[in-house]
Amino acid sequence: MHRWPGSSWRPKKGDCDDENPWIGPGQEESPRNGIDEDCKP
Repeated sequence: MHRWPGSSWRPKKGDCDDENPWIGPGQEESPRNGIDEDCKP
């Protein structure tokens, strides 16, 4: 489970960016922002 940093948030093991709760499998991809939110190639 993800929570906001500073409020008992812990990175979800296996994310492609464990320091960012908004990046990981299952996240919605925002087109043309230069960030791979869902970790799909």
